[in-house]
Amino acid sequence: MSIDSLNDWKSTFAALPNVSDSSWTSNLAGWVNDRVTNKATLNGGGGTTPIFTFGQAALESGLSTMTLTSDQSAAINSLATAFESAFLASAMVVATGFWFGSPLPTTTFSSVTTSLIDVASVALAKAKILELATAPLVSDPNDSHFPVKIRDAFLLLTVTTIGFDQTPPATGPLPLTDAARSVI
Repeated sequence: MSIDSLNDWKSTFAALPNVSDSSWTSNLAGWVNDRVTNKATLNGGGGTTPIFTFGQAALESGLSTMTLTSDQSAAINSLATAFESAFLASAMVVATGFWFGSPLPTTTFSSVTTSLIDVASVALAKAKILELATAPLVSDPNDSHFPVKIRDAFLLLTVTTIGFDQTPPATGPLPLTDAARSVI
């Protein structure tokens, strides 16, 4: 599985209700969550499927502290910072049995000690969202650059997984690291 297609991101964004109260924060955070949680996975791996959980509560919290102003650049900066916090609060759980490359030789995790979203990739994702500051304003939500940039930001995320491999003929656990694998 992978994150929703761009068409799904765009059509579901266009369908979000226009509200004048603070419910927009939970609507937007829920919309993002629905596009990625339990859908995003790691590119090129096999075996057990990694499980991604988006930091929805962190995004909603960050959005709720935003001050909406006519200064588009300041608003986009606040938005990108809220997403940065949400990316860092997200988790990709990689389980025993996940392999990369081919299952043999020693590329299969018999145990996973750490799987972390790479901070450098979060910076790239935030930069992608900051590009919204120069996006043209549109009247039709179907033409919005917002869902495009948010989806692109997710596709810039990478995960590093560290653990051990005991695939025969190993005589004991061998250290195993899968660095900066892209999220799809």
